[in-house]
Amino acid sequence: MKEVKDLSAAEFLADESGPSLLPYDIEGKGRVYIRRISNLEFRQWASRTSKAEGDDLYNDAALIQLCVCDKNGRRLMTENQIPKIASKYEAVILPLTNACCEFNGVGAESKRKIAKNSKTPGDDSSSDSEAGTN
Repeated sequence: MKEVKDLSAAEFLADESGPSLLPYDIEGKGRVYIRRISNLEFRQWASRTSKAEGDDLYNDAALIQLCVCDKNGRRLMTENQIPKIASKYEAVILPLTNACCEFNGVGAESKRKIAKNSKTPGDDSSSDSEAGTN
């Protein structure tokens, strides 16, 4: 068994676990970049998702707004543009949402837990469908 080094606080805080930007080509349009979101940003997104009462279209658009950036890591869109993002074609939104989720470690199980937490008390219905589909 390989011995694993204990990290100092400085080493832990400096570790970014891989590249922070992922190039993503939108067919026939051009390239954007997907950025890693921080734990704080993820929790803020999850909180907004819970308030959106399981509206996958809005939730996916909000994740895209957080993750999509230029090559310098600056977000391309503001929160005010989330409804416009949500109005894009599914053929653009679904693959981009999936790429954002995969790059940031947000799996379908995480999205299901967030959606479950947004249900009203007494609502015991659950969905086994993949998150992000409409």
